Amino acid sequence: MMTTPELRREIRSRIGEMTEEQRKKETQILYDKLLVLCEPYRRIYAFAPTKSEPDLYPLYRALWAQHKQLYFPACHEDGIMTYGLVRDESDMEVGMFGLKGHGKSVLRATPNAIDLLLVPCVAVTRSGVRVGHGGGYYDRYLASHQCHTVCPVFTCQVVDYIHRESHDIVMHQVVVAEEDK
Repeated sequence: MMTTPELRREIRSRIGEMTEEQRKKETQILYDKLLVLCEPYRRIYAFAPTKSEPDLYPLYRALWAQHKQLYFPACHEDGIMTYGLVRDESDMEVGMFGLKGHGKSVLRATPNAIDLLLVPCVAVTRSGVRVGHGGGYYDRYLASHQCHTVCPVFTCQVVDYIHRESHDIVMHQVVVAEEDK
């Protein structure tokens, strides 16, 4: 069994080995699946993907065109993560860890306003146990906010087993970039 740091290195290596064609194909599959999944939801809590994550910006643009409300997180030095309403990419600012998030001038989200929350990860099991990037921001946030959580991932991010710690929040749904059988 791999340690969490070893697992992160292994999955990041797998992602790095993906061809550009493979990334585009899997990103399109995720786009198609997530667009349908998001249809009944009005307030969607999203995340700005890193270079190692699926590019979800085409999905976000389609959701904005449907007048969905998209909220993006911002991490703060005190270990807290907040969400703010983002009307388009121009509302976003680069924050901690070089991640894009909501700007200071956007409307902050209220905890009971969450319909659906998209959660990034490095690795995940099909049953929803995830390994994040290591800051614990999502686990802390989700510990006090009840909502439907979805983890969108490339196929190479899915693993058979992850040791679950007591603070780990299990995802309700994992959307894998694989074609339906």
